[in-house]
Amino acid sequence: MNTRIKICLLILFSIVTTPLFYYISDNPGLIQNKLINSRIINKIGKKSTVIFDLNTSLENHMISHMKTYEIKAKSISKEELKNYAKKLDIKTDDIKEDSSSYILQNDINQLVINKDTGLIQYKNLKYKDNNINKKITSEEAIEIVIDFIEKLELPCNHKKCLVEDLPKENIYQLRFVNSLEGILNYGYYTKAEITYNGELLNFDSYQLVYKPLKIVPIKTKKQAYDDLIDIPFEEKNLYIDIQKIELVYYSTDLEKSAGKKLVLEPAYRFFGEISRDASFEYFIPAIKD
Repeated sequence: MNTRIKICLLILFSIVTTPLFYYISDNPGLIQNKLINSRIINKIGKKSTVIFDLNTSLENHMISHMKTYEIKAKSISKEELKNYAKKLDIKTDDIKEDSSSYILQNDINQLVINKDTGLIQYKNLKYKDNNINKKITSEEAIEIVIDFIEKLELPCNHKKCLVEDLPKENIYQLRFVNSLEGILNYGYYTKAEITYNGELLNFDSYQLVYKPLKIVPIKTKKQAYDDLIDIPFEEKNLYIDIQKIELVYYSTDLEKSAGKKLVLEPAYRFFGEISRDASFEYFIPAIKD
């Protein structure tokens, strides 16, 4: 196996010692909540008809307190901008700048760098959704993204790679998740979309500096699970099989405007399957009131 792929491997369970790729779902109907602007939550006061089947332990973990972090974007030098432009065959005199971002673009590639959030966004401008005549493997999709990361000389120190196959769109969606002090960071991760033909469509990567803010007390798994089952999902007669609960880092500040403080906080990630053969993912704040 190519050594570059190894950084994207996941140990599915603590008792497993052989690295395995982690595939979220072969179904595009992933229910994924970002703590804000959820489309699957009803107005407060309405009763949910969701049935939860808990197939993992609620035993308390050994962690009772965790850090929160203030997040700041890494400054991008002019030399780095010129390097990005060169890598994407964009003329350096075509670099545009406004109050919040740098824009590098030619007829084929677009790269936007947000000064406030450290987000680097790539978009393939030439791709047309023609007939798909082949389907690369998920491993090949991972390799394409890693090649692009190396091409731009971006850091690639991810601890976990999640791949979702979206057959209705003929693409793979990938998430490369790093960690802070051994805790996975789902707040700011690298994500990409690869067509079945092997073309990179979109790529997002945060270049950030994490500054510890304070130490906070953490809820138990049981308390977080109670919070989850109290949420009024608007889906009717939905059966959710909860297979994994893990303590992670997450952020509710992904959409904040310029000048606002970006904060990374502990959260519980609930993962499993739903009755419609799709995956379920939900983040519950973990800070104890």
